[in-house]
Amino acid sequence: MNDTPIYKHDCDRCKFMGNVPRPAIGHPQREGDLYICRSSPNPTIIMRLGDPVESYETGLHLAPYLLNKLLP
Repeated sequence: MNDTPIYKHDCDRCKFMGNVPRPAIGHPQREGDLYICRSSPNPTIIMRLGDPVESYETGLHLAPYLLNKLLP
């Protein structure tokens, strides 16, 4: 597991939280980059899955990944 982002992410309000393995989200060969974004009043969890702008997931279903990073 890597402690630096693998993929490009251009939002300066996002905080990189670490990498997470993809097997749990159906992509066994690679990792995703986990971010928390504070661009709105309600923070958003984002998982970057590639460099293209549309290569990401967002939503509360990613909360367990964030909790695992915050509470090892």
